[in-house]
Amino acid sequence: MENRKRLFLENLYKMYSEDIFNIAYSKLNHDKEKAKEVVQETFALACMKVDTIYHAEKPIQWLLCVQSHIVKREKFRLSIRRNGKYDFFTEINIDTLSAEEMPIEEVEFYEGSIFDDLREILSEREMKFVEERYIKDKKYKEVADSLQITESACTSLGNRIHKKIIKYLLDS
Repeated sequence: MENRKRLFLENLYKMYSEDIFNIAYSKLNHDKEKAKEVVQETFALACMKVDTIYHAEKPIQWLLCVQSHIVKREKFRLSIRRNGKYDFFTEINIDTLSAEEMPIEEVEFYEGSIFDDLREILSEREMKFVEERYIKDKKYKEVADSLQITESACTSLGNRIHKKIIKYLLDS
């Protein structure tokens, strides 16, 4: 990483890490450890996407947007607790790894992966949607094109999949 970009990220961290922590802390029911993890993951993503944030008009907005998505994901994870405690499905955090760093085959065949659970409840087409949308990080329009359906049908499919997964997780 170029020195000026490294200094840029260091300054962003010094200026905004406390704000990001405080927001995460309040949104995650005052869980200090989770809030620290959110800050760490937000800045890890900033490092991975340094060119994007470096050229962003308002870097703080970029950071807050990333932080918001991470908090939403953590709140979702906390809402699907099993036996009063959330069990992580794998040690691999697929949310922060690019496809190059972790090919889909490694995720699909990783023992104890959430994909094993998903294969039990989702059809092949629904699994294709999950792969395209969440692993390959495609937009609904792109997923719709690959599935050869309309964008509104793709959105509906995504909503049905979300409901199936939530029902499955709440029932298990």
